[in-house]
Amino acid sequence: MCDYVHLNPARAGLLRPEEPLQSYRWSSYPLYVSESVPKPAWLRVDRLLGEWGLLWDHPGAGRQFAALMEARRQGELDEEFKPVQQGWCLGGESFRAEMLRYVQEHRGKWHYGAELWESAQAKAEQVVAQALRSESISEEQLARWRKNHPFKLKLAVRLRGETTVSVEWIARRLTMGTRGHLANLLYQDGQTRHQPSTTRQPTLNL
Repeated sequence: MCDYVHLNPARAGLLRPEEPLQSYRWSSYPLYVSESVPKPAWLRVDRLLGEWGLLWDHPGAGRQFAALMEARRQGELDEEFKPVQQGWCLGGESFRAEMLRYVQEHRGKWHYGAELWESAQAKAEQVVAQALRSESISEEQLARWRKNHPFKLKLAVRLRGETTVSVEWIARRLTMGTRGHLANLLYQDGQTRHQPSTTRQPTLNL
């Protein structure tokens, strides 16, 4: 991941082919390769150069690291970093699940697009699974029921209230037909629930 970040200026065309990576000033990379510039305490040179098998505290380690990075720069970077570019999370299923829980609990301005959407889906799936368990309903039974089955409609209303998944996602997940059909069902249900009661109160004959 560090190599990916440090190579970004070259991959984005911010450096000319003849310019070394350390000439890009808006990066921590020059601090790793320089042996004269004081390094801030937070910069873990030992971690990064150690991953490369370099003796980070020996003279010339920065030059060796720069040579390795320039060689990597000439390689097939697009293929090498394809997994990083294609997703927001690089790791196993347990790590991904942990990160999704984190995103759900700490939604904020630093989370964007893909991870928020996947987090919303994960939460929606939890709601569906909990509802099926509580009523002892199987996925097969849910799929067989008609599109406007009361259980499906109640669960769709709950998903709209507790998650940010789209109506289209809910319609597909609960097999409730098209997005338009479900949107109409939700609208009718909302109208019914918010309609004032017309039941007459008994009058007192004085």
